[in-house]
Amino acid sequence: MKCKNCDYPLWDLKPGPCPECGESFSPVSERFKPGEVRFCCPHCDQAYYGDGENGHLVPAAFDCVECGAGIDESECVIRPREDRGYEYPVTADVAPCFDPTLGRWKRFWRTVAMSMTRPRTLGEGIPIQSRIRPVFGFAAILSASNLVVGTLPIFLLIGVPFFLMGAGATLTIPEVLVLVVVFLGLGLLSVCMALAGITLVGAIIHGVLRMSGTTRGGIGRTISCACLGSGPLILGSVPVLGPYCLQTPAAIWGIVSTILILSVAQGVSGLRATLSVLTPLFVLIGLYVSVLIAVFAIGVTVPAGPAGGAGFGPLGSPAAQASLTINGQETSIDFVAVLDLLGSRKTLPDLAEFEASAGGGKIPGLGSAPVLTRFEGRGFEGWWVPGLMVLKGLDADAFAVLEVDPRSDVSHDPASWLTSEQGSSRELRMKFRERTRDGVNRQAGPTISAENFQSLSELVEGVGGNAEDLAADVPKSWIAASLSAIEKASSPEDSGSIDVGKNGSTPDETSRKESEDLPAPLEGGPANAGG
Repeated sequence: MKCKNCDYPLWDLKPGPCPECGESFSPVSERFKPGEVRFCCPHCDQAYYGDGENGHLVPAAFDCVECGAGIDESECVIRPREDRGYEYPVTADVAPCFDPTLGRWKRFWRTVAMSMTRPRTLGEGIPIQSRIRPVFGFAAILSASNLVVGTLPIFLLIGVPFFLMGAGATLTIPEVLVLVVVFLGLGLLSVCMALAGITLVGAIIHGVLRMSGTTRGGIGRTISCACLGSGPLILGSVPVLGPYCLQTPAAIWGIVSTILILSVAQGVSGLRATLSVLTPLFVLIGLYVSVLIAVFAIGVTVPAGPAGGAGFGPLGSPAAQASLTINGQETSIDFVAVLDLLGSRKTLPDLAEFEASAGGGKIPGLGSAPVLTRFEGRGFEGWWVPGLMVLKGLDADAFAVLEVDPRSDVSHDPASWLTSEQGSSRELRMKFRERTRDGVNRQAGPTISAENFQSLSELVEGVGGNAEDLAADVPKSWIAASLSAIEKASSPEDSGSIDVGKNGSTPDETSRKESEDLPAPLEGGPANAGG
């Protein structure tokens, strides 16, 4: 028998104020187990045992059989039975998990029943100086029950047959033992995580309570309330149905039970208890919404990752600006503008529009009126000039841009690159950028040779076209014309017209700059870059 305010022992004391905190106490306000305490006469110490409701005396007032003085139950000194110790629980509303006279399973099931049906009574039975170990034991058994009884049948019905079909029914005894150990380890980890989670929830609840006022007990008492309020979660132990159908109503039931237990155990109002218990739920919902917003924002601002190179980059980023090299000259290309142009047009823009998007002027090295070579097929169209090719899908905002790097080896006849064995050992440096009809951005700067360069078929398919309609001479003609233009641009007689690029750099400086900016070579060329 202890003070409900400070947990001070009240055995052998006359009714009145608590010696520790001054809180008034009386045997009449207590609920005892019948026959478990002695009501002693305040005059002669004659003992009487209560067998009435809540263990009280019947009648409550009478004459003492020993000294004859008139006594009332409210005047009696309360002492434990001779065969009981002072720590033996005698009050009827003690929480079952704190009652050492009960067995482990009785303590568990009675606590579950009180949590579901009489949460306020359960809260009154939590000692002020309660220990965490009994309530942690209750929560651990509850979590293990949900895992074993509720979830294990699902695994046995679905997981085991699926596993056996995949691995064959040839498992040896050691392999079975390893699986058992693994599952036991996962189960133990799940129980530990459940205890850690309920401890965190209890700490948050207690923090909110302390910010809004005083409490009767410390953080251990609040954690005890959180553990005992989880009794309705036993519904999750119903085989198969529990984890799927009953967890949500059980969780709501548990929140209500925790609020009622907390308001009584910590001596706080229902409003304070409700706000403190719901705070962890609000925090969890806020984190979930924040993650969704972050994922959505990342998905909107960051394009799909390319295969074999960096992405085009968001609008305004350095990656959105790139340099295009045509016939040994460099021009700054705003690929965001090019992307908008190609994606917004059902038909392929001509060179003039492309130049305007590329930076507002003629592309250096192409001459004042370059001749476009057009080609088309089912689902695509395109054109090329020496050093540059553009493909456009007709039914989607897909496109592909290819450029030939002037550092390609053209020391021999450019046409031999496509035919002779001597030419096949030399390298052609190319860069390509593509947005497929599936919205995937790809770019790469591979070094390819004659024997592994196949065709533009993969890029045509990527933009949604039919590669069968692509004439075989299109890539060969473009490469031959590009190599011829490179050779011509690198010859001494033409050097005067291209000595200085658009940014004022010399060809050597431009070459070094492009070498630094060019992505790492990808073996297999554009057709093997993959997307």
